[in-house]
Amino acid sequence: MATHWNVCGAGEWIRVEGPDDGVLWFEFLSMQEAVRMITMKAQLAGNKAFAQIEQVRKEWRKAMDAEAQAIKKEYLKTTKTWKHQVSFVTKVRPTATGITAEVHSSGANSRIYWFVHESISVMRGVLSSDWSPKTQPGVLGSGAGSGRLLYASKNISKPPYEAREFTDTIIEVRQKPFEERMRKATRVGARAATQGGSP
Repeated sequence: MATHWNVCGAGEWIRVEGPDDGVLWFEFLSMQEAVRMITMKAQLAGNKAFAQIEQVRKEWRKAMDAEAQAIKKEYLKTTKTWKHQVSFVTKVRPTATGITAEVHSSGANSRIYWFVHESISVMRGVLSSDWSPKTQPGVLGSGAGSGRLLYASKNISKPPYEAREFTDTIIEVRQKPFEERMRKATRVGARAATQGGSP
């Protein structure tokens, strides 16, 4: 089963030649919406005829449910020590030729998370000398942090903090396990279909 990698936009595409010589696509997408909500999608799309096999779609659904939870777990690591917790919602839905899993931030603190994830255009505040952020760019975790905001003013114009871009890091962490999970689901479903029974 050959694998071909292409970097495409916000995510990575993997082309996998399936057991029926059909083509499956595994894709991660990160999106920033107008409501400032972080959304990440794991998408599987491929050979339409292959996607209509009930046993295969059943295994895809189970695998995508598991992948959505795995992605959610990675996001939760980034807010573990936050005073104002952020909720993350998962949704898995079938498409005409595959299935999509979505994880997005939700709730009152989703906007805060967006600013940490994407940063701001300019810093208009003064932080205490002992300031240490709870999060770091490219790190899926959250520490104790220290310090506080002393004061803010529209007259202050400082360089912004570095965007954390957790989604990009999650893509790097989850891409290979995602591929392996879906390839296994495809094999299990195809085997069940050819044997005429459950996997």
